[in-house]
Amino acid sequence: MDHGNKDARPPPWRNCQDGAHRRRIVIQRRSALHLLWAMPLVFVVGLPALALARLSGCPWGGCRSWQGPYPADTGTAITACILAAVAMTLVLALIPWLRPRAIRIALALLTGACWGLVIALIAHEL
Repeated sequence: MDHGNKDARPPPWRNCQDGAHRRRIVIQRRSALHLLWAMPLVFVVGLPALALARLSGCPWGGCRSWQGPYPADTGTAITACILAAVAMTLVLALIPWLRPRAIRIALALLTGACWGLVIALIAHEL
C-alpha cells in the first residue's frame, strides 16, 4: 500500500474486525446521483407501456362492456408490462449506486418485477 497516495486506500467494503474480512453494503453517493435523472426517465418510459397495456388488455371502454370487433390482446399487454419492468431493472442494475454488485442486481430484479406488476395492476384497474 502506498501511504503517500491518498487514493490508495483499502476498498470501503472491507471491514477488518478480529482479523476477519467482512463485506458490507455501501451506497455510492456520487453514482447514486445518476438515479435523479434516470428514475424519472423510467417513469416517462413506463407511461406509454401503461397506455399500451391498457388499450391492448381492455380496448376502448373496459373489458366487461367491450363488444366491438377488436378482441382484447393480452399478449401485447403482457409485453408492455415486461418492457416497463426491463427498463426499471436495467436502470437500477447498470448505474453503480450500490456495492456489492450482486446485491444491486438482486434489488434491481426485484424492483423491476414489482414495477411491471404495478403497471399491469394499474392497466387492469383503469
